[in-house]
Amino acid sequence: MRAATVAALYGCFSLVAPAALPQESTLGQQVRQSTIVHLMHQEAEGGDAEAQARLGYAYYAGLRVTQDYAEASKWYGLAAEQGNATAQVGLGVMYEKGEGVTQDHAEASKWYRLAAEQGDAFGQLFLGGMYRDGMGVPQDYVVAHTWLNLAAARLQGESREHAAAVRDSVASKMTAEAIREAQRLAREWRPQATPSRANQRQ
Repeated sequence: MRAATVAALYGCFSLVAPAALPQESTLGQQVRQSTIVHLMHQEAEGGDAEAQARLGYAYYAGLRVTQDYAEASKWYGLAAEQGNATAQVGLGVMYEKGEGVTQDHAEASKWYRLAAEQGDAFGQLFLGGMYRDGMGVPQDYVVAHTWLNLAAARLQGESREHAAAVRDSVASKMTAEAIREAQRLAREWRPQATPSRANQRQ
């Protein structure tokens, strides 16, 4: 779910390069794509967080460049440090799966949290899963339900159905009182303009 979601949610294919032009030759496509990657590198090296996030995904997926998890984690990391939620989710996936970095569930949860606190639905979904399973954070069904409920309210289509199904699965293990508390937390939650890394409860 994680890797496929990183691609689908953010529409990263379209972010990296547009579709081939009609009647464009193979050589023309190669030149255009090479130029796009070169320009993206320039923007990323100049500190543009969005370009860094796109470049991180390009290296993660092997899109228009040779797949390279080390490069992906590098560019995701630079963008994530600037507060880019897309990159924070991508970096979290890499830490959760141990791709290009040493597997570290606590680090994955940290990056998911930073994205989730900004209102990123996939950050919320993945963080809810970490709390459900007690991966990198203490197992806490109330907190898991809260984040999953927030994610389900923001996502669409199959992603929304998945979030709702996971939330309902967590709810089946909770008391009615605990569910009410989780619902209250979700109602009262507000995104943070500058996410705090110290917030460990919601």
